[in-house]
Amino acid sequence: MTSGLKSFLVGLAFAMLGSSVASAGSFTVNVSPSVSNGGWTGSTFVASNPTPVPVVQSLPTCNYTVSCDRVTVTVSDITQAYLDLHPDHRVIFRIDWPDENADFDMYVMNSADNTRLTASASGDRPEIATLPLALGTTTYVLRIVPYTVVPLDSYTGTIALASPSAPPPPGGFGIGAYAVGTDVFSCNAHLTGVDENGTDHAFDAEPGVKFDPLGNAYVVSNSGAGLGIWRVTDLCGQRYQFLGIDLLNGGGDGDVETASELNANGFYNIYTSSLHSLDALVNLNSSVSYDGGNSFLTTPVSDATPLNDRQWNAAYGKDIVLLSYRSANTGNQQFCMRARATEGVPLVFGPSSPVYTDPGTIGALISQSGTMVCDQRPGAVTTDPAPHAAANGAGSVYHAFNINGDHVWLGISRDFGTTWHDALVFQGAPGSSYDHIFTWCAVDRAGNVYVSFSDDHDVYYCVSSDIQTSDSPTWSKPIRVNDGPETKTAALPSVAAGSAGRIVFTWYGSPTLTPHETDAQWRVFHARCDNALDALNGGVPLFEQALVSDHVVHTGDLCEGGTLGCPVAGSRDLLDDFEIDVSPIDGTSFITYTDDAAGQATFISRQLAGKSALAGMTVTDRTGVCPAAVASCVPPPPPPPPVNGDPCTLPGVLVIPDRVGDEVPPNPQQDIQEVRIAEPLVNGKRDSLYFTFKVGSLDPDNLPPNAFWRVIWNSFTWYVQATKCATASGMRYSYGTFGTGSVELGLADGGSVSPDGTIQIIVAKSKVGNPQPGQQLTAVNADARTVAGNCPGSPAAFAPVDTTGNGTYTMATCGTVAVDPWKSPGLSLALAGANPFKGRTLLTYSLPRRLPVRVEVFGVTGQRVARLAEGVQGPGTYTVALESNLRGRSLGPGIYMVRMTAGKEERHLRVVAIQ
Repeated sequence: MTSGLKSFLVGLAFAMLGSSVASAGSFTVNVSPSVSNGGWTGSTFVASNPTPVPVVQSLPTCNYTVSCDRVTVTVSDITQAYLDLHPDHRVIFRIDWPDENADFDMYVMNSADNTRLTASASGDRPEIATLPLALGTTTYVLRIVPYTVVPLDSYTGTIALASPSAPPPPGGFGIGAYAVGTDVFSCNAHLTGVDENGTDHAFDAEPGVKFDPLGNAYVVSNSGAGLGIWRVTDLCGQRYQFLGIDLLNGGGDGDVETASELNANGFYNIYTSSLHSLDALVNLNSSVSYDGGNSFLTTPVSDATPLNDRQWNAAYGKDIVLLSYRSANTGNQQFCMRARATEGVPLVFGPSSPVYTDPGTIGALISQSGTMVCDQRPGAVTTDPAPHAAANGAGSVYHAFNINGDHVWLGISRDFGTTWHDALVFQGAPGSSYDHIFTWCAVDRAGNVYVSFSDDHDVYYCVSSDIQTSDSPTWSKPIRVNDGPETKTAALPSVAAGSAGRIVFTWYGSPTLTPHETDAQWRVFHARCDNALDALNGGVPLFEQALVSDHVVHTGDLCEGGTLGCPVAGSRDLLDDFEIDVSPIDGTSFITYTDDAAGQATFISRQLAGKSALAGMTVTDRTGVCPAAVASCVPPPPPPPPVNGDPCTLPGVLVIPDRVGDEVPPNPQQDIQEVRIAEPLVNGKRDSLYFTFKVGSLDPDNLPPNAFWRVIWNSFTWYVQATKCATASGMRYSYGTFGTGSVELGLADGGSVSPDGTIQIIVAKSKVGNPQPGQQLTAVNADARTVAGNCPGSPAAFAPVDTTGNGTYTMATCGTVAVDPWKSPGLSLALAGANPFKGRTLLTYSLPRRLPVRVEVFGVTGQRVARLAEGVQGPGTYTVALESNLRGRSLGPGIYMVRMTAGKEERHLRVVAIQ
């Protein structure tokens, strides 16, 4: 049961019973191979536990003498011979009670230190938890908590050594026919990429996917500091293009949708959305691409009522896009807004409309968001001022959701989100729980609508065909989708539809009986059903199930409680959502999911052989040319950080490493240790080269007089140089060529020097030969010298202090990022180092003109913890260091916000410090 509903009912019980408390006791159960079952009858309670479990704790507090039961369970005499004979046996802990309105929870603890091992607190009955058998004798302590009871409620408990078996579907549910599927999936590919702010998207999670009508798959996933997006056209599912969208540093609850018709430029619009990471749960971002994902325009979507999250996209025709979001401050009401996409212009959304409109729904205690989908069949009226669905339902918008755990609903809009009507899909028994993340909906190409949901054990679906023309549709009973010993527990389902009656599902599955087992091995599964409409007439839908993941993607407890509701460390590493879509070209399935086996990451897998979700289409068997998800697939480890760096982001590629301490005479400020070259995006262009020296140390206020640091390339054709003359107060940055000696051609376009030992020189590519992508800068070398003579006039000699060997740099081809229409051109704040960072990282900011600037760091409470820069600065790019220990003050591990104030505008970054 959801924590909010439980808390309400607990309070209600105590308001009715005054100061009465529960009576409780202690029990002992012993089991062994010779006595494999034991049980007890629990205490009779007169009230609920007065201290229900807070969402941030892993165990509820209670008093064993008055408010909860303590059961000591001893499992003895487990030998290796017994384990060999019964490899599938486990310790099964089970409690049940006769009153369906009651709710007891069970927590299994280590008897030595009372740490939680597993639990069952679902709100359903019975509660069941299991643990693997251990050799010898093991003692456990159970904490049985009366979460919601009325006077004289009790329960019974049993302990068994046995092989778990999945419970049958609840009353009123149906089962299908089940077969081993013939679908074959590709070896799972790990999506990677670094965006323009330096955010590494190799560790993104909670992905979504959508095909455009040409068969291009677009995947979005969240880093927490930016929404990554990839285009996948490879039919083997192994190659992809990272598009590197930043979405105003947005991240969290990402979604993607595509238009069904071409825009005026000949592209299908792509729509994405995410939380705004700078004030997550307050603002949302929505972006549109009019050129096939090569560039995006972003719209910040603000709402006066804070605490907004879990947005979804839907689209119709060439230019209608809908955005829905949940508002926690209105009882979790789901709102929907509509925009019309106009080429070259960011989306402008109209007013929001509530999705929940039924009086009983609005008055309900708890609601859980579900997905939104649009019937994309042609025929709807799309012109203003009153666009609306066609008579056959084409253009209808549907939004799934759940109320109070046991009511599954679908919102229906016939006017593209302006008004809504709620239809009850299924009502379970009181106290049942079908609000596990998320309730999904899908529409097939004939307009039939499917709603899929989970009870934390199984995945179910209902279908309606008359919903196309009726706002009071009839629904089939729920039909169980998953089956078999490898997926006794199924969680986080997703569904997509093809032709009439053809649907495909994906979910995380485990062979354990509950999702909370410490040794649960989770994999990704796929099932197709080509006769899903048979559920409407008493027929038996056939599900053909196949394994998708080529490795275990998660081990242990899988929690669906959201950001605050998962007390066990690591149990929410898969986050809340992953998705499936059907290719419009051949009807094959495409799945993207989160994996935490080797660190949180996003993977993809494509169907290579089997059946099509589109009638009349045949799937070409590609298993002979594509790597298939079989035992030979090696789970790819997370990619290591680039050894030599990324040319598209600062500080760039390591071109010249140099030995430390080789300068003569000794002077750390002239000890070159490395040189990097980069081509970052600035003001929407990549028209400059950035040369970054790293020397032993630097004191910007006391640089060595009459000294310079220089990079030379293309066999003494070009150079850039930073010079400090004794007669000048600052550094001079220049560029030039070589004739009879060096010939300065002018000042460079920018430069900076930092106390961390960094010297940066910026020069436009057009000033140094305009090298093109793929061309090489050869014989790249650097030197630090002392000027003997006039500086900066006509020096007589250059005494070498440190010289390096040669390196080579290849001019890069870099991607694009989102265009933010609300920002001034040239004003930017970006990462130039690692994030998360340990010890220190670098930040870079650019100013388009002379401005007063301030760069500050804030903790999550809003308290300022550091000021990195302050003063009036001219146009150019600057680099500052952020260190865990700033002026003796330790930041400590955690999330920090960096704010740059330049004139009247601000830019923000989120950084994470680790130990």
